[in-house]
Amino acid sequence: MFAFLIVGIAVLAACIIVMAPFCHAAIKIENNLWNNLRKNVHKNYFELIQSSLERLKKVHSQAEDIPYNRNPSKIPFNFKKYWKYLWRISLYLIVILLFSIINITYLYENCSQTLAHRPEVIRELINMQILYVTLGIWASEAAIETVGISLKNQIPYSYPFRNSLASMTDAMLRIKYSQSIIRNSKYSHILSKKFDKIFFEKADDSTWDEFAYGLYSAGEMTLFHADFVSDSFSEFSQLSRFMLIINDLDLSFNGLISEIDQYSQSVIDGQISVIIGVLGVFIIISFIMYFGIYLSFFVGEKKYLRKINSLMEIIPYR
Repeated sequence: MFAFLIVGIAVLAACIIVMAPFCHAAIKIENNLWNNLRKNVHKNYFELIQSSLERLKKVHSQAEDIPYNRNPSKIPFNFKKYWKYLWRISLYLIVILLFSIINITYLYENCSQTLAHRPEVIRELINMQILYVTLGIWASEAAIETVGISLKNQIPYSYPFRNSLASMTDAMLRIKYSQSIIRNSKYSHILSKKFDKIFFEKADDSTWDEFAYGLYSAGEMTLFHADFVSDSFSEFSQLSRFMLIINDLDLSFNGLISEIDQYSQSVIDGQISVIIGVLGVFIIISFIMYFGIYLSFFVGEKKYLRKINSLMEIIPYR
């Protein structure tokens, strides 16, 4: 983030370095025009005075002598009008700098965080969904191992998986880890109120008591049931109920993932709209500054130089 800001400041500095010689050249040209005019006036000074006096006498009937300076100054002009360029350039550079700071440190940062956090949250929810199904499989396998009808009992020498209890424990630990990530406050800006309701308050479309306080609570109860079910296989109905809860968890996570996907997309769209809006404001300000400050300034400077040129045309050149 700060790297972009430093690059932006470096670009602005480069612009100043590039524009400074042009400002200096413009001031130098203006000084040259004035000095050429001064030299021309100085060379024709007495002729101009006499012509003016003759005109006053003949046209305006003014006979008395008019005092005038008989020793005109020969000091060359040296206008140092850097300020009139400097404040205009500085004003726009300040606007650009403010826009860059707002865009990079706030808007870009928020949008980049959302873009990074969105797949992280969705990934952990999908992991939890898969892990709950995995937990159900290994808890069921551990339960039926106690009565000798599990897959491990049928093919003890070519059983391709780990110990069912160890696999179940591993799934539990990974579920806990995913839950801790989802509860991290840094993801709160992409978790909608509907997500909070489903995950922490009450899950929809489920008749099981475990879902009365949301998927998080249902998941915690499922972990407890997994421990209980895996200890022994006393009743098939108990195992069946456990697997139905796992199935409901799986279906509920589908809706939850869809909700997060849609809501986070709307958050990203909103942040992009803000960035576009700020850019639009910057463009409008740029147009206002161009027509209100810079264009009028350059038009005035153009008229100013034309007036100097008109004076040079009036004065005889030698």
